[in-house]
Amino acid sequence: MVTSVDALMQKIIPRQVISQYAELIVLNEEINRDLLINKLICGGYVRATIVEEPGDFSVRGGIVDIFTPLYANPLRIELYGDQVEAIRFFSAASQRKISDINEAVIIPAREVVLNEEYLPQVINKIRTRASELELAVTQVRSIVNHLKNQEIFDGIESLVSYIYENLETMFDYLPSDSIFMVPDS
Repeated sequence: MVTSVDALMQKIIPRQVISQYAELIVLNEEINRDLLINKLICGGYVRATIVEEPGDFSVRGGIVDIFTPLYANPLRIELYGDQVEAIRFFSAASQRKISDINEAVIIPAREVVLNEEYLPQVINKIRTRASELELAVTQVRSIVNHLKNQEIFDGIESLVSYIYENLETMFDYLPSDSIFMVPDS
């Protein structure tokens, strides 16, 4: 990995949260469709009629289309009941099949995962801090309404310290035997 010192030091979502919202979908295994949909919504995906860009998902009966940022093309997961009957990449432009695959990893679409369970605490923290900073009530109300509706909005990443108790850095994600090189500049 090549990155800047600033990027390495930036506080980010804890690994444990990413792990809880990552999902491995395997051909012929069973999944809980409703739980998957909930994880997608919490992970910042937006429900769309047609999946066209990263962060979109749609559900039509036993078909779940997801455009995860992990892949260059969206995924189509076909279910028969709770069993995964097919997984394939498809073209966002033509909506036609590209290739079949045996497994896929779904990760959150955004840098913030909004878990419904913790929203009241997060909203209280934001309201308290907004009061201390004397922010406009309309601005705070807008942020709170977005959070209550589990909507991702521009600038939500700036609230990461109110959403998670303990943030991490990229160092926390890397293996302990990683080697770092810092060029002279």
